[in-house]
Amino acid sequence: MIPQHAAPPCHHPQGAVLVIVLLTLTVILGLMGSLSQLSVIQHKQSRRFEIQAQADWLAESAADRAVDRFAKSEFSTDTWTVTLAEFGTIQVVTRAIPPDSHQSSGRLESHVRLAPDFVSTPVHGHATRHLGPKAPTTPQPPQSHGKTSP
Repeated sequence: MIPQHAAPPCHHPQGAVLVIVLLTLTVILGLMGSLSQLSVIQHKQSRRFEIQAQADWLAESAADRAVDRFAKSEFSTDTWTVTLAEFGTIQVVTRAIPPDSHQSSGRLESHVRLAPDFVSTPVHGHATRHLGPKAPTTPQPPQSHGKTSP
């Protein structure tokens, strides 16, 4: 039988320290990557929220504009073209919806679609204004501006 010699125990503290340092660096780099991704996602969300607010404001303005125009003359569809520095030319479409019955009132619905290059899906803005019943127009008697004789 051949005598077996046990290998002397080797202790390499430098190797253990190196492994611990490499593991720590890997964890730190992973955390930094996750935080940077989170920052990019949060920036995109805040930018999209800003665009959504702008789309809603445009739709609200178009609805208010259409209410004023509708009071002067009826229309079925109105397209308002707006030029914005950041988005180019935008069209805001407002359409008049007639009342369902004599008791209900009609409404105006505005819609805008913003599709900037840096957003993957377009952003839509909507606004609705309810129209009260139109006052009936009664013919007024002609008024004379001169003196009347008895």
